[in-house]
Amino acid sequence: MAETEETNANKDLVQHGLKWERDTFSLTPVWTVEPSVQCIEDICNGLLRSYYPEVHGAIEAKVEFLDEGAFNRVYRIDALTKTIRRIKYVFRVSLPVDAQLKTSSEVATIQYLNECTSIPVSTVLDSSQDAKNTLKFEWMLQTFVSGHKLSSIWHNLGYAGRERMIRQLAVIQTQLFQKKFRQIGNIYRRVDPLLSNATQENSVEYKSQQFYVGKIVSIPFILKNAVVDVISRGPFQTATQWLSAQLHNILVECQLLKQSSEKNELEAAERSGEVAQRLLSLLPNLFPDNGTEEETFLFHNDLSQENIFCHEDGTIAAILDWEATPCLPLWVAHDFPRLVQGGDYLEEPDPMEYNRGVDDLLFQDRLLMYQQTKLRGAYVETMGHIWPEWLEEHVRLEKRAQRDFRNAVDLCDSELSWNTILKWVDAMDEYPRTHVYTPLDLF
Repeated sequence: MAETEETNANKDLVQHGLKWERDTFSLTPVWTVEPSVQCIEDICNGLLRSYYPEVHGAIEAKVEFLDEGAFNRVYRIDALTKTIRRIKYVFRVSLPVDAQLKTSSEVATIQYLNECTSIPVSTVLDSSQDAKNTLKFEWMLQTFVSGHKLSSIWHNLGYAGRERMIRQLAVIQTQLFQKKFRQIGNIYRRVDPLLSNATQENSVEYKSQQFYVGKIVSIPFILKNAVVDVISRGPFQTATQWLSAQLHNILVECQLLKQSSEKNELEAAERSGEVAQRLLSLLPNLFPDNGTEEETFLFHNDLSQENIFCHEDGTIAAILDWEATPCLPLWVAHDFPRLVQGGDYLEEPDPMEYNRGVDDLLFQDRLLMYQQTKLRGAYVETMGHIWPEWLEEHVRLEKRAQRDFRNAVDLCDSELSWNTILKWVDAMDEYPRTHVYTPLDLF
């Protein structure tokens, strides 16, 4: 095969089944090919027979669609034998939004959590970290996690169950915060335990050395990489390098959009470019770069009701969705998990003051805000007991400003956030004179 033909063939393989749909700065990955259920069955049958050789091939994998995320399709696998033994698994099929890097990093991250922490997560039993397989997609076979999505039992838990959950989540978060890395990027594994025994026998790595920080796989970099050749994927030595790379990627995309004939895209490019440039100018003031490597930790960016599995009493059964989970600077840790982020509402609302009582939507919104405020208090109290440093750093103005800056960078191409971000940058420019800090209020 000629070199150009081979290159094109490899490119076609990497992008199999994926199409990006674009609306100015919004990119949505779309499946153009449905994963073959028959192929999934064949893969699982082969694996299950190797796991359970005692059944002599009398095992059958029943595949049932379970759920989907932005980048994945998830299937439940019921392994049936003649002895009516039923064993559940989960099979995840991934779009090639960040070919090889996303899956290999996610597998390594889950392995790290299982080997180096007591955080409840599933176990990866097998995987294909590229699309060179019969399914033509990257995939993972994982253990099945019993429990319920927090979103499905939230209203039945009551406040006591929710508080139990949030205090346990604080303990889980502390484990992540206290496991330190160097550099900003994603976790990869030098030696993959899913490789053949012969390969593993040649390894002399100790457990602590088997994981390392490599190229970053996070949503901002995945989405920009689909449009432009990103400036850098790291690993980054400092927060300045990391945030600067994100902002420069936005500016490169803005230059591409300025070639458009669509008026709304031209206006969006101008506006987003202005926001990115203002943030880039502010960056050195908040992040003095002395070249020293950052201490980092594994940061789960989406600890929401959809990614926390609980038992019926609110006890956490597992934390899900470790894809695109990078190691970020420690100052990122000194904030609330997404589950309880939001504005403060200090007074419990009275349903008698609303037109439809407890069914009134405004009452329900305010009740949720009030409960979130109380849960934040429980989170702060727990963190204050088990990790006093978190509480000290959480209230430090310098760290708050850095966290606000990161949030501004992440929302730099969100039209709804432009005015808020620019007002915040204006206030930051005035801070040396006023000494009054204005938080970035995105809620």
